Amino acid sequence: MSGGKSERRVEVSYEGLGGLERRYLATIVGGAAIGLAALVGLYIGMGFTQYMPPPSLANNLCIDEKLEFLRGRPQLNPNVLTVGSSIAWRNIDSAVLAENLPDAQPLNGAFCAMRVHQSLAVGEWFIQRWPSIDEVLVVVGSQDFVDCRDSAEVFDFRHARDYTFAGKPSWSFYLRYADPVSFIRNAIERAKRADDSLTESRSIALTQYGDGPVNSGPLQKGVHYDLGFGRIANLDSLCFKILRSVATRVTSKGMKMMVVVSPIHPDWKALYDSSGSTRSGFERRLVEALAGTDVLYWNADRAGVVSKGDAFIDAVHLRWPMAKVLTGHVAHRLRGERDAAGCLKGAQDACPSMRPLRGGRE
Repeated sequence: MSGGKSERRVEVSYEGLGGLERRYLATIVGGAAIGLAALVGLYIGMGFTQYMPPPSLANNLCIDEKLEFLRGRPQLNPNVLTVGSSIAWRNIDSAVLAENLPDAQPLNGAFCAMRVHQSLAVGEWFIQRWPSIDEVLVVVGSQDFVDCRDSAEVFDFRHARDYTFAGKPSWSFYLRYADPVSFIRNAIERAKRADDSLTESRSIALTQYGDGPVNSGPLQKGVHYDLGFGRIANLDSLCFKILRSVATRVTSKGMKMMVVVSPIHPDWKALYDSSGSTRSGFERRLVEALAGTDVLYWNADRAGVVSKGDAFIDAVHLRWPMAKVLTGHVAHRLRGERDAAGCLKGAQDACPSMRPLRGGRE
């Protein structure tokens, strides 16, 4: 008794709560089973079409398709490896390397949407996979050096090795990286493409060496082509330190390494670097990073081997015929000597401007 009121004891009965728990658990398990069945059905159904996207190891269709490309070619045993971002992927024609470098078995191991520390990490991953590699070509632009402070692994190298090189069942990776939203989005993206077209400006069609050719069709008058990016405010010193570290490791193993600065659209220079300070500052830091190493360095932009606006589809990506010209110059420098006729196949238009370069500036 308290305050003149009688206490009332409230008793809670737990009888029957076990049944509720069982029903709740059954609902969860049943829902999961239905969801899994629907997901498997979606994958199986899509597998009967030509638009089946690869497993989302990187959750980036461009990167995942390159891993799918490598998975389908277990016979690869390259000795010349190209690494970099989409600049290296789009601007190098490995067939020109194969034609002009004796016994070359090139592989374009560049991926889109990577900064320099990430592409170099992938390069070392490839070197570990293929001891046959004895020459590494790194093609870069200043935008690859803006930020190197996040993870160097864009995808899990262990899982990618199992998927790409070990031949483990693909369905296990579809389940591990299950994401119905991105899966459907990627399938739609594939459906929009012209089949294996090398003339679609953003086609993912690859050459036998893994290059990603860009539109070789004529420019349309009056059509505005987006440069893709603007002024580059800052470069990350960590990027240059990582480049030097990788260059030291690679050359210490007896491999040759070449770093190439890719050409830049003249409109970008006029709009965002009219004084040339960004480009000269970038080159100065590159040369400093590579000083004292055995790396071959060449600035293709300053050399002017590809300089007209109609050679580009944006600020840094070349149309395929111009990629052949650029690669011809690269092959010339990798060989270290001029062809008997003074020219290389695939780069005849640029032959008069070729001259030897080793180490520093032209």
